[in-house]
Amino acid sequence: MTSKGACEASEGATYDSEISLGYQDADIHQIPNATPKPTSSKVEGLINMSASFIVMDLETTDLIRHNVIPHITQIAAVEHETGSQFSCYVVPKAQMSSGAAEITGIVWDGTNLRLKGNVVAAVPIFEALSNFFLWLQKFHKAVLIAHNGKQFDFRILSNAADKSKLFNMFLESCVGCIDSIDVMKSKFPKLQKYSQPYLAEYICNKNYNAHNALDDVSMLNEILKEAKVSSVDLLKHIYSPADHLLQENFNKTSSRIYPACIS
Repeated sequence: MTSKGACEASEGATYDSEISLGYQDADIHQIPNATPKPTSSKVEGLINMSASFIVMDLETTDLIRHNVIPHITQIAAVEHETGSQFSCYVVPKAQMSSGAAEITGIVWDGTNLRLKGNVVAAVPIFEALSNFFLWLQKFHKAVLIAHNGKQFDFRILSNAADKSKLFNMFLESCVGCIDSIDVMKSKFPKLQKYSQPYLAEYICNKNYNAHNALDDVSMLNEILKEAKVSSVDLLKHIYSPADHLLQENFNKTSSRIYPACIS
């Protein structure tokens, strides 16, 4: 599902979001103290409390390459129990890569966003994120779930929220993030791979329209239900939604101090 590529071997294709993290600083005359690498933060107090699980996915203008985060072109989500859906196409400010356009069918021509040749309604990223976060706030203790979310969707979403000055609203809208790859590896430790299309076939005996965010979230939600993944199974893998921005800031600092060591 979500996004498509970074870890093709374990997940399938993935894309990412919105800003280059490369820097060219003035000469450094003194080596600064090392910045400690952030670690995942546990979210306490949810195991015995009710939470709303929101399965989400993004489509973007490209993969994440050398810490350059692509722009979001589609946000989709479904509430795990009720099936309530959110879907929004987004006007990107970066050029679509040919690979992303071919796989997702989404093309931005500078005036219109098209899906498989047809113009679709699309809004700027600030409006898209605001609407998404307001939708999340309808649910009690929203927890986001994305397939390959650690490497792709959550990185992109937190970056986009930060650049749009909506990061606080993001943190107010959800209490945690869960990568469903971790969940499925824990529940099915001996599978040969964990890409969403493979899981759809293995668990649900289905093929589906991969690389459309709304179809992706609907399929992942079905996989979780068919696999009888419980709230306890999910919450074992929850971490703070603030973690990804901490990681990006660490990457920025590291790239400035040790530019030759950052690929």
